[in-house]
Amino acid sequence: LAPHNDVHIVDNLSAGNQVNLPEAATFHRADIRDPGVLERLTQDVDIVFHEAAVVSVDRSAEDPPGVHETNTDATLRLLELARQRDIRIVLASSAAVYGHPDTVPITETDLKHPRHPTAWTSSPSITTRGCITASMMSKPSRPDISTSMAPDRQVVITRSSS
Repeated sequence: LAPHNDVHIVDNLSAGNQVNLPEAATFHRADIRDPGVLERLTQDVDIVFHEAAVVSVDRSAEDPPGVHETNTDATLRLLELARQRDIRIVLASSAAVYGHPDTVPITETDLKHPRHPTAWTSSPSITTRGCITASMMSKPSRPDISTSMAPDRQVVITRSSS
């Protein structure tokens, strides 16, 4: 972690382990499906790396509403808070959206052929999640996010596994 950045990690540990997280970050065992969690943890935040998604094919078959709530509904709430508070968002996806690609390596412009529900709901490029992201976050004045962020940033990282 970059010095002088205040990094917070939010994870419900449904598919991970806290020992895998960097000690320099502040850990919050919480579920992003809880609107209060998102409301509280996006106060005075500059950047959110949104990586929380249910990616298990088995879980998508066992609990479609829960997967949708995490992958789509919670993302919508987070993006709305980000828009209201002018927070930059980095949104993660999964290579599963490409199904069985024709070529490797895969590029972002390759055709998407998701083959299971989690591939549909965890992809910011082909689902409601992507439509919401594109429409809400397209601000011409918004600067690009640099991987070498300026010091003294408040950063939140949402996780679904560690």
